[in-house]
Amino acid sequence: MEGLQEKKEIREWIFLFLGSAIGSGILLLPLKAGEVSLWTTYVAIIISLGGTFVGQKMMIVMTMTTPDCLSYDSAIDYHLGKRAGFFLSIFFLILVFTIVVILGLGSTTNIAAMLQSYHIVSGNIETNPIYVGIALLIISIPLLLSEKILLIINEKIVVVKIIVLLILVVMFIPLWNPSYITHYMRFSIKSLPMGVLELLPILIFGATFFSAIGSMSRYFQTRYSEETESNFKRANKSNLLSILALFLVLILFITSALFALSPSSLNYATSHNLTALAVIGLSAKGSLVARFSIFSGFIIALLAMVTSLYANILGVIDGIWMRLSGKGINRKYVTIGILVVLYFCIILNLNIISFITHVISPLMVVFIFFVPVVAIYKSNSLKKHRGIYPMVSAVVGILLLVASIVN
Repeated sequence: MEGLQEKKEIREWIFLFLGSAIGSGILLLPLKAGEVSLWTTYVAIIISLGGTFVGQKMMIVMTMTTPDCLSYDSAIDYHLGKRAGFFLSIFFLILVFTIVVILGLGSTTNIAAMLQSYHIVSGNIETNPIYVGIALLIISIPLLLSEKILLIINEKIVVVKIIVLLILVVMFIPLWNPSYITHYMRFSIKSLPMGVLELLPILIFGATFFSAIGSMSRYFQTRYSEETESNFKRANKSNLLSILALFLVLILFITSALFALSPSSLNYATSHNLTALAVIGLSAKGSLVARFSIFSGFIIALLAMVTSLYANILGVIDGIWMRLSGKGINRKYVTIGILVVLYFCIILNLNIISFITHVISPLMVVFIFFVPVVAIYKSNSLKKHRGIYPMVSAVVGILLLVASIVN
């Protein structure tokens, strides 16, 4: 019975990670893939997911070797010292909360757009205080109930999201065109490096679930307090299986969607800032595929935003609670406080968010790929973890910084 419970818990964390990683950006990936060819995309997916696995594996090393770890930033404090840890962990919380605000804005905006599209409401309600309050309250119910309930509900949502994506993969097959397949399967060794560099930031920042790594480590440490090595295995298994599942979903969806898109429709989508589903919906106008593509675009974008919000907000809650728990403040009060701040950020539609987003990518590189490497080589307690993985993490981090500069 204990083994079945453990497998269930690992599965719930895998689905939380997939909920975070399969974001609304997946709807734009076929368009970017079409610009650089599918072979280049496959290479970029392998590099990005491999790099993400290694970076998050190093984060797991940090969090699992931190006594009574409450979050990733508590691991930073423990391994890098209070002074460096304080400033880095503050930056980490700002980074993750910024992502939370962007996802919160995206979630309420998508719900409003869907309601308007199907003529359920009229007028612009995106920043209406009453609408935002109701939408945010509904989204936040699992957070306010308990982490266990959140994991269960999140799993159901992600299953729906994956099923919708797989239905689309099958529905696109009748639209496949041999000339499109030939065009997108072209391969050029000369254009491969630049194509990979162009895709890497999009893939790796869409594929990561770094913000929930600390929450997972805290969960397993609390649940199995005397089983350090077993907790390592549980966390690494969750990380690996999430990456493999994500690899399969990305390959199937990008390939099937692209084979149904003509090069001219691809250019139209890029110039009009449309997703792959929107363009397929327009090209197959009036058909079942068209209606389902447009509806799925709303559903996937919304569910992607909500599940990503859950994964990221857990990291913020744990990070702030870590600094307040010594004062006897209940974790639920921290959750409510964060949701109230998020509510005002959404109704104010803060312009600063769009300004901050351009620094998110470099900060993510630092916290996923460089901070764990520094911790492993600085802390003697982590000496046995030195070797090939930290080196790979550092190389991928440098590659991403180069990609950010090139793009």
